[in-house]
Amino acid sequence: SVGDAGTERTITNVAAGRVSSGSTDAINGSQLYATNTAIEDLTKTIGGIGGTVQNTVQYDTVNNPDGSTTKTNKITLQGGDPNAPVVISNVG
Repeated sequence: SVGDAGTERTITNVAAGRVSSGSTDAINGSQLYATNTAIEDLTKTIGGIGGTVQNTVQYDTVNNPDGSTTKTNKITLQGGDPNAPVVISNVG
């Protein structure tokens, strides 16, 4: 907005500005909305990946006589179906 406190005005009908590293154009509301929507979509995707990855690699442990557990130098990979083996392919 422009104007003194209490008499602010909104600038309307602003054309879409160029979005680049050297641009000094004004950016309008629809451009900001598109950017915010893209960020929200990425946030949802990343959140979904985090939940999937969290349960994919499990560090194996052994139970000690005192009831504590110790991590071993072994990991277990679990795919989408816990009853099916995980296939690892070497590409390249």
